[in-house]
Amino acid sequence: MKNLILVSILLGLMLVACSSDDSKQTYDLLDDTLPAGSYAYMWDQFDGDENVPTGSYAIHMRAGDFEDAINFQILASNDPVQPACDSSGNTGGGVLPAQFALDIDTTDYAPGDTICIYFDLPTMADVRLYIRER
Repeated sequence: MKNLILVSILLGLMLVACSSDDSKQTYDLLDDTLPAGSYAYMWDQFDGDENVPTGSYAIHMRAGDFEDAINFQILASNDPVQPACDSSGNTGGGVLPAQFALDIDTTDYAPGDTICIYFDLPTMADVRLYIRER
């Protein structure tokens, strides 16, 4: 019986240690209920008044039961990598998407580049969109 309790305690501690990501920075972009359609969201790489640091990140999207993430990086370069994108809101034009989807133009960005995030909602959904350090 003592061995069983010890294993349970060790497993609990191991799970806590493995799942701790408190040091990772998260940037919340969107948390809202949206109607079905196709969307474009622009992120200027700012957190308040400051640019986010160079490094590896992931864009996360949750909409209902759908979850997806796309990895990207902000390179240590002053040369623009990605031109600005058009983010005019719902771009569906009356045609509803067939499935949930998340996409970006590229995976490499320079500091200050606008990051264009595209997502599709086939139905109305509670959407959370956020960036997290990897």
